Amino acid sequence: MSKRKPKTQSGFASFSMHELAELITKPIKPKMKDNKLIAEFMNHGFHDGRHRSFDELRYHESWDWLMPVVSKITRDEQYIDNDYREHLLDIVPYGHIEDTYSAVVEFIKEYNVDNADSEDDACDMLYGVDNNQ
Repeated sequence: MSKRKPKTQSGFASFSMHELAELITKPIKPKMKDNKLIAEFMNHGFHDGRHRSFDELRYHESWDWLMPVVSKITRDEQYIDNDYREHLLDIVPYGHIEDTYSAVVEFIKEYNVDNADSEDDACDMLYGVDNNQ
């Protein structure tokens, strides 16, 4: 995106169509990657015909999508001693989907690192290396 300051017109910022498109679509890409992470954690395969692509996932915007994930994390005994699980339990009662979504993503990332097959795999997960590309 351009480093220049937006032009102002009558006190309102004015952007080109290209700049607006970048502003609108930029936050979506990380959410798609995180939605894929959640879908994999929930064992939602894409060969079962339920979804056609990762961009159809709505964990970031729908409680109907997100709460089954929260339920899995909070009810499964294997996660009881996980600090990120406790953080998630602290966040949920406030009812902000963005915060809950972020806590779920952080839990899954930490869980994946803790359960990686090797130290190299854990480092790849920590630093965002995707060997499946």
